Amino acid sequence: MITKLITVPAILLMVLGCNSRDIRETHLITDLSKPITLTFKLKSGNADAGYKIKGYMNGTVGYSEGLFSSDGSNEFPPFPIADNLVQLDSAVIRKYARIYSDSINSESSSSIGQKGLVLGLHFTPGTATKGKIEVEFWEHPIGIY
Repeated sequence: MITKLITVPAILLMVLGCNSRDIRETHLITDLSKPITLTFKLKSGNADAGYKIKGYMNGTVGYSEGLFSSDGSNEFPPFPIADNLVQLDSAVIRKYARIYSDSINSESSSSIGQKGLVLGLHFTPGTATKGKIEVEFWEHPIGIY
């Protein structure tokens, strides 16, 4: 009887209240004729975070990713923003950009232990002018809060 009195509340506490819920933020991009920068500020001190990109477009589009601090000590993206991939230097494209044609399906995740960092994605159009790209940022807090 005493075991049940201790076990049941402990299980309920673990399931309902100990862990923080996942944090998700979704963006939909339909106009690919101009550069777009999306950012997601991390809210937990110890978490796994990442993004998932899915969609299609009528040409090519490139994107770059970055993790930077929100205090302004560094900028995102770390290269000059261009209106089109053609305007970027080939060394910049090789170092920073991932280029997709007609469809895009990409994801990334990492273990991040600092609240306030900003995860950024910068999309630069190539030949694409329209499409439908869904970007989902997510954060999964680790530990008991």
